[in-house]
Amino acid sequence: MLKHRIVIFVLILSAFLCTSCASLTPTAIRYKAVHLWEELFSEATVTMPVLVTSTYTLTPTKIPTATMTPTITLTPTKTTVPWSNFVLPTFEILETQSLPLSARDSINQVKDITIPDDTILQPNQIFIKSWRMTNSGSNTWEDGTKLMMDTTFNTELPTVVKAIFLKENDWIDFTPGGWGSRVYNVAAGTQVDLALLLRAPSQPGSYQIQFRLVNTDGEIINTPFWMRFFVAGPTATPSPEPVKGTPTPTQEPYDWSGHWIVREPFIAEEVRPVHAWLYQNGEELTGFLYDTEGNPVIIKGALFDGGRTFNGEIYYPWQKQTTAVVWRMQMSRDQFYAVTPLGVMDESAVCGGRDGANLPDSCALPAGA
Repeated sequence: MLKHRIVIFVLILSAFLCTSCASLTPTAIRYKAVHLWEELFSEATVTMPVLVTSTYTLTPTKIPTATMTPTITLTPTKTTVPWSNFVLPTFEILETQSLPLSARDSINQVKDITIPDDTILQPNQIFIKSWRMTNSGSNTWEDGTKLMMDTTFNTELPTVVKAIFLKENDWIDFTPGGWGSRVYNVAAGTQVDLALLLRAPSQPGSYQIQFRLVNTDGEIINTPFWMRFFVAGPTATPSPEPVKGTPTPTQEPYDWSGHWIVREPFIAEEVRPVHAWLYQNGEELTGFLYDTEGNPVIIKGALFDGGRTFNGEIYYPWQKQTTAVVWRMQMSRDQFYAVTPLGVMDESAVCGGRDGANLPDSCALPAGA
């Protein structure tokens, strides 16, 4: 180390002497050499940083044990809301003999389009009846003209409904838009189709129903028209052979057929109960309801999960636009509610009770409540 320092000193001193010898005296040169030697070989004191090291201890550190506090989840109580809390729709009743006759209205050229005379229907079957007719009077049949049914048997259907007039259509059916375009004002001399959703009686037999139109002034159009049909008797089914051993209990089937009170499907702000009629045929379900404006709405789709779940659509029959619905019947068999695509209850959506049964749970609440 010392030898290395001497070499460096000699080189520096030589360079210094070469550049400064012309201006320095020998005494000055000797002074600078001594001073430079002291700077190179003097030891400076350096303070080193102190490294902090962890000290291992044999005493174990006690880790506190977390105390689990049970979380109590409060489930809101859902109370079934009885129909008595809502205003139930009532059927309008008109007596033919109590209405004045219209001197300005008459009907001509009535023709059956669907369900011709003597058609055989199944008990409780939902069907479409339509006639083609001409307004042969001098008065316009305005929107609000009523169709009145004279009947002597109980169909559970309203005997007075809104008259639905359509453009002529020979293929009226249950498909969306299958009724064709609606005509709201039928001028004198115009030919239109008149369509009606009906449910066949539950009892077999021969039936004839007579109909009349009532104009917006409350006057009866004294030109009756009718429909005549049969309701088939029950089909005999062979008795099953007795099963040996312990019989396996069978679950009560899900049956959607019947009269229901349901929530109006196109109003979310409030609960408005309306009447509906459904008919189950195997895995198919067909039905209809009347909205709060008196317009018919078709219900059509398929059944799954042993008949418990309905996957279908609802729509006004003169429109091609539909609304997809999934309904699930409760285990009681007298209520149903809508479900979301995830399979959970869709609160504040369409729900129903058979023959006026209570609404299921919170389906009776307005949307967002």
